[in-house]
Amino acid sequence: MLVYSQKNAQTEELAMSEDRLTRIENKLDQLAEAMIAMARMEEKMITLFRRMDKYDESQGKIDTRLQAVERNNIQTNTFGYLVDKGVWIILGAAAAFLVKQLGQ
Repeated sequence: MLVYSQKNAQTEELAMSEDRLTRIENKLDQLAEAMIAMARMEEKMITLFRRMDKYDESQGKIDTRLQAVERNNIQTNTFGYLVDKGVWIILGAAAAFLVKQLGQ
């Protein structure tokens, strides 16, 4: 009977060891899946950050171009204003000259 109980104990011990190994393997599989998921997430984040950097760079270029257009527009408006006033002064002087010539 002692031999039987030792064999029974060894069998139970083996079954417990196999069960424990199975649980450990399952946990390792879960950890591996979690690591793969984290690596995929990291790749997505890197892609997103690169896209954001390109967007920021593009916005900077657009801002620079907009400032150049605004400066050019201010200069053009100033020149246009002066030309407009000059034309009206010349037309006014011409009209005054004609009125004076016709009045004589």
